[in-house]
Formats: sequence, C-alpha cells, structure tokens
Amino acid sequence: MASRYGGAPVNLIVRRPVKRIVLLHLATVRTVLFLVAGLLLMGAFLVLGKLFTGQYAKSAQVATFAFIAVWFVVAAVNMWLGVASAGYAVRDELPIFLLIFGVPTALAVLVKWQFL
Repeated sequence: MASRYGGAPVNLIVRRPVKRIVLLHLATVRTVLFLVAGLLLMGAFLVLGKLFTGQYAKSAQVATFAFIAVWFVVAAVNMWLGVASAGYAVRDELPIFLLIFGVPTALAVLVKWQFL
C-alpha cells in the first residue's frame, strides 16, 4: 500500500500494534511505580506508628487508618487525572484504581494485624 503523501509504502497494520504496545508499557510502568510508592508510604506510616507505640498505645492503628485515608486520596487523584487528562473512561480506570488502592491497603492491614 503506497502512502497518500508519496514516497515509501507505509504498512499501517504493523505501526498500530507497536504504538499500542508502547502505551501499554508506559501504563504498566506507571502502575508499578504507584504500587511501589504506595508500599514505601505504607512502610513510613507503619514505622511511625511503631515508633510512637510507647507514648500512645493505638498509634499503629491510627497510622494504618491514616495511611489508608491518604492513599485513597492519592489513588483517587490518579484515577481522576487518568479520566480528565488522559481521556480514559471511568470503566477503564476503575480496575487500575482498585489495584493501586487495594494492594497497599490490604498489605497495610495485614501487616498491622499480624505484626503490630
């Protein structure tokens, strides 16, 4: 198939999947970065909760709930930016939101329940 603009032929079938793979890779990297950031933030909150256990017995519980609240806001803002700026539909962003919010939150509750 020849290009409309003249010159070398352009195979559109090959170009589209490459672009889609690149976008999928960037979205995956962004999701992984958010998960890592959530786990690091969770660790910071839980360490602070453990450090203040001597002064306030329920500090680990407060730190866990504070992390969940802060992380919910961060994940919700990420979802809103995906819908408003990147043009994704809410139904496309909702599973990513659940993953980004759910994994660090579940791990924080599990760590609090088992170790703190």
